[in-house]
Amino acid sequence: MPEKSRKVGVWIDQRHATIVTLQDDAVDVETVESGLDGRARPAGGARSGTPYGPQDVIKESGLDRRFGLQLHAYYDEVLARIGPATSIFAFGPARARYELIEVVSGSPLHRATATETEACHRLTGPQIVARVKEHFGF
Repeated sequence: MPEKSRKVGVWIDQRHATIVTLQDDAVDVETVESGLDGRARPAGGARSGTPYGPQDVIKESGLDRRFGLQLHAYYDEVLARIGPATSIFAFGPARARYELIEVVSGSPLHRATATETEACHRLTGPQIVARVKEHFGF
């Protein structure tokens, strides 16, 4: 008996991902929120009251490291929600789609999965579903 075809389209940016799964005649849509803090400029760095005195310094590398860890956890959550798939189509407005494909290619479950990416601006939920169906000819 041939293996069932499970095709997944993911519209993704750093705020949320919309996952559209096409299998048999069923269409399943799921949203994952990132919960990222963002890369806001830290408060602080004010001078002391003494002329030419020391400054309070906030290390931005620590903030960048925390953001990177949160981003990696977000991509892992999206990958877990995708599950096993025969084909993954990642699209979105920024580099998040490439970062997701990197995570997919490093996953033992998805090494043989066909992947494609496409640049795409913000879409509504029904537009995302329609784009995924169009891409896979569903």
